[in-house]
Amino acid sequence: MIINPDNRKIVDHIKKYDDSSTYFRYSDFGESNQKRKESEKHYNKKIEVQNLRDHIDVEKPSSIFVIVDPVSGEPIEAHKGAKEMPLSELAGDIKKLVEYFSGIHVMFRICLCNGY
Repeated sequence: MIINPDNRKIVDHIKKYDDSSTYFRYSDFGESNQKRKESEKHYNKKIEVQNLRDHIDVEKPSSIFVIVDPVSGEPIEAHKGAKEMPLSELAGDIKKLVEYFSGIHVMFRICLCNGY
């Protein structure tokens, strides 16, 4: 039996993010729920300029990208690197599924095509 029962759980997990197969292909799909999911893909998170000091930790290094108004010199936008890669659990599930399908592909090539 070549069917892995864990694959259904992995597919369901992927469908939470990409039920219409557009999540990783298009940057802006237009729906508010899709826009929320879209923001989860990015490693850098937008932070409020008014709360910029709250995001600076003097105990450990971090990076904050600040866009400054060229005339006034005041910050107008800021982004900070997330503590961990976003969607790392989803990425792990996708990797498991890809490896599974790759193994199935190799098996079919060997069995049906007399080799790879």
